Amino acid sequence: MDSLLRIAEKFLGSKPEIKPLVGAGSNRKYYRIFHDNSTYIGVVGESVAENEAFIYLAEHLLGKGKRVPKVLAVSDDRLAYIQTDLGDVSLYDLLMDGSTSIDELMTKVVEDLVKIEVEGVKGIDPSKFFSIQQMDKRSILWDLNYFKYSFLKCTSVQFDELLLEDSFENMANYLCSLDSNFLLYRDFQSRNMMVNNDNPYYIDFQGARLGPLGYDIVSFLYQAKANFSDDVRKKFLNHYYETLRNYGVDTAQVEASINTFVLFRTLQVLGAYGFRGFFEKKVHFLQSIAPALRNLRTVISKEYPFEGSYLMEVCRKLADQACKYEVELPADRLTVSVASFSYRKGIPDDFSGNGGGFVFDCRAIHNPGREEALRQLTGMDALVIEHLDANEEMQEFLADSLNLVDKAVAKYISRSFNHLLVSFGCTGGQHRSVYSAERCAKYIKEKFPSVRVVLTHREQNIRRYLD
Repeated sequence: MDSLLRIAEKFLGSKPEIKPLVGAGSNRKYYRIFHDNSTYIGVVGESVAENEAFIYLAEHLLGKGKRVPKVLAVSDDRLAYIQTDLGDVSLYDLLMDGSTSIDELMTKVVEDLVKIEVEGVKGIDPSKFFSIQQMDKRSILWDLNYFKYSFLKCTSVQFDELLLEDSFENMANYLCSLDSNFLLYRDFQSRNMMVNNDNPYYIDFQGARLGPLGYDIVSFLYQAKANFSDDVRKKFLNHYYETLRNYGVDTAQVEASINTFVLFRTLQVLGAYGFRGFFEKKVHFLQSIAPALRNLRTVISKEYPFEGSYLMEVCRKLADQACKYEVELPADRLTVSVASFSYRKGIPDDFSGNGGGFVFDCRAIHNPGREEALRQLTGMDALVIEHLDANEEMQEFLADSLNLVDKAVAKYISRSFNHLLVSFGCTGGQHRSVYSAERCAKYIKEKFPSVRVVLTHREQNIRRYLD
């Protein structure tokens, strides 16, 4: 921040007003700078190399006539710079608002992408790129293992690591066989497209590298939360192919590889959602998981030019768990999410973005799973329910827990809040926590009929709506 203040004062000739902006995904910090009825964007990064890549690419793409921000000043330590202000409205914002001008904008985006990929590569110096010069096998496997370690291993899906790695290897070999003499934008999605004077402008391209056609158009059309229909995707894919052909590009290879890029990009973003959501607790990424898994269900029904049957099997199991990550909050009433979980797999994330709520630990109560007759059952089975109904400790625990929840729900209703999370955890997420969550959900619905109750048994992969 000090570097930005110094270069802003030097560039503008006097001390400006600087206000922070909210960043969605990266660790880079953004600021709006106000001075003499003009505004600018200040950027403070943690990596000199990443900043240098952005500065180089911005100058290169501007020289090719592309709509990107112009870098106006750079700090001596190269950790901060000032660029032109392209406003606050992204294409993603317009998509979420249902803007009527989307079709025309998307047509421009697709045509701009082809220009960036085909024209932008001319005269480029790959040595100026950040970290990686080309999408090669090693970088592909990094992304696939990012998915494995940051997302897949955080779920309850069991898998054979050796078989999965075989599928990864096959996919990487296929992708590396494609023509990579194009400029890969790398993060070409609607949040990185600012709309100014009815034109799209492009930001966050510091991860660009050489690579094949297909990756970027998939990043755009298959962005999970943009939720484009199949008809829209088909329409703009065809426009992409047509525009490429107008530039003399034979599209046979990119058309044959597009399904593989859809799969690859879906796995890649799930890795990012896992890391940014599960580990960094960033709500936007948590809320993107369910749409991405719904995409995955469609993706795995396609045919692929590499042997990946085991990967498809794992993805099918993942897609079947999409309900665990859903969050739907009607604005007109309170939703109470009640969950059971295993402490071995961590406390449930709050996908509503509100935070807070209750987490009750059932582990001090005798575990019915220690008894042979009950071991394979759950807290939804009659024998376990009968066992815990007769357990005095469990009934005292529930009475205390529900007393707290009761007061909170009443207060949330009176204050027009829209979400409360109540979680019950035990060792395996099978007996005590499931029983407690069932009792809690039933109690809330009977006591507060207007409340929408969503009951999730995370480790059992079960979700029910008491509506």
